[in-house]
Amino acid sequence: MERAGYACFNAGPESTNWMHCLKLEHLGNPAVPVKVFSEDGSQFLGTEQLLHEDVYADKPCPQDGLFDWVPSEDLLGYFACHHFHTGHH
Repeated sequence: MERAGYACFNAGPESTNWMHCLKLEHLGNPAVPVKVFSEDGSQFLGTEQLLHEDVYADKPCPQDGLFDWVPSEDLLGYFACHHFHTGHH
């Protein structure tokens, strides 16, 4: 993925350590799409959307049944919502 213009890092809710990949050119945008893979990168799990705090406006995260999106621990100023069932609420 990194050769295709993506930067990847491992992170995740609770005890997960999924590989998250995003295009560096999207950083700083109000919305940043992220591809999520298993910890070793071998299995595509789904996508995640990051919204900057300026446009977040307390939107619900229906994919995970969350009342609010969760603050990103890795990208300060962004809130995250997975577009696949993670099993974490």
